[in-house]
Amino acid sequence: MVDREILSECLKTLINNEDTKTARDAIETMLRIHRNILNDEENTHYRKLRINNFNIAKKIWSLYPARQFMLLSGWIEMKNLQDPLIIFNSDERLLDVIEVLVDNRLIAPLEHEWVENTKLEGKSESQLREGELRRKAIAEKEKELAEFQKDKEYRENLAESIKRQIESDKLRRKQVFTGPVVGNKLVKGARIRTLNSSPSPNSRNQRM
Repeated sequence: MVDREILSECLKTLINNEDTKTARDAIETMLRIHRNILNDEENTHYRKLRINNFNIAKKIWSLYPARQFMLLSGWIEMKNLQDPLIIFNSDERLLDVIEVLVDNRLIAPLEHEWVENTKLEGKSESQLREGELRRKAIAEKEKELAEFQKDKEYRENLAESIKRQIESDKLRRKQVFTGPVVGNKLVKGARIRTLNSSPSPNSRNQRM
């Protein structure tokens, strides 16, 4: 199992070292990456990321705490390739990683990051207001945690069902090989007639 405390420390360091927008973008990008894998587990496209990709390089790989988070989450760095990649192959950690990201995604902008007149983050009018941002983030967090918990329970129930089926199959096979053979019973005193045996004279007379 992945160490959730260490992953949380990586994100806390990220939040402390960077402005809130940079930290939030990094966390949201990592969350989207891992959710894509969860929602489409058979698609290998989501499990391979080019380090030189603009968004990956800018929002994650250039930030040391975010890079450490990815490596600790189970991503393997392939440095010897002409186009360096990171590859994910740790499905058993996936849900824990997503939950840690969801737990740390609610980042309120600091006071100096707000414009007093408009209460918008930075100078961009496209940013959400603080109250709306908090409400949406909390609602999204609660929704995702409920979905992840439901998915966990489904996986556990499925694994238990498969385990019971395997045990049942083993027991059935054991009964087939060790159970009594059911067939016609030989009546006491009866003679076994073979293909080579011929009827006795008495039996021929009786037929005549």
